[in-house]
Amino acid sequence: DFRYEIFPGNGQLFSVSAFYKNFTNPIEQYVLPGVSSSDGLQVSYRNQETAKNLGFETEFRLVLGKINGNEIENVWDKFTVFSNLALIRSQVNVKYNDTATSTITRQLQGQSPYVFNGGVTYWDEAKKFNVSLMANRVGQRISVVGSVNQFGNEDEPTLWENGRTVIDLSLTKSFLKEKLEVRLTGRDLLAQRQYFYWDLNGNGKLDSDAGGYGEITQTKATLVDRVVDPITGYEIVPTGSAPRDVVRWSTVFGRTLNVQLTYKF
Repeated sequence: DFRYEIFPGNGQLFSVSAFYKNFTNPIEQYVLPGVSSSDGLQVSYRNQETAKNLGFETEFRLVLGKINGNEIENVWDKFTVFSNLALIRSQVNVKYNDTATSTITRQLQGQSPYVFNGGVTYWDEAKKFNVSLMANRVGQRISVVGSVNQFGNEDEPTLWENGRTVIDLSLTKSFLKEKLEVRLTGRDLLAQRQYFYWDLNGNGKLDSDAGGYGEITQTKATLVDRVVDPITGYEIVPTGSAPRDVVRWSTVFGRTLNVQLTYKF
């Protein structure tokens, strides 16, 4: 790990870092070969030989009123912006059987290529009022590694988890000389649908025309009915046509709203 950071003022930070990680026998979740069906995936765990991560990260936290070096208190001193971004390249080498001399190289299961956090807070000391707005996004990642046969081909496609954005909001106000505190929080305000899919055309993303599978009745706005082979997971298409992505499962976690009252005697 290498990290460089500076502190331009009270409560402020700017940093950049780079890191390299080498894993011995990393644990991954994978589909049990030959036992999956339209009713669901049966999964287990196994150790790969090695894996590695190479990444870059940057972080900052700034008080807006102090950006230009102004020491006179003003309304912008009540605003703080912050962000963290990590870019990560992962790689795991997999042998599809004990006697194979070659390996398959792919992304490490559960590791996203990027992670972003950011937000802004407003704090009024005199009025004892605080507002925080935060956003988080995690890039697409392998949810469950597909099963590979002795020839190195997938019997069950790898299941990918599509990235989505989560926005949280928090408001806090104190009354009665800070004896009473009222807090309102909202979690996952966008409530974006979470997709788990097969990247059948191998383009590294969830296509806008991806169709459903199993009990999925809603995926993208352009959803069309298609027939998928439940054994191979590939779309049954005319000769010469390329398969398109299939949404294996999706859900909406929903918004969470909470009101909390705290009184100090």
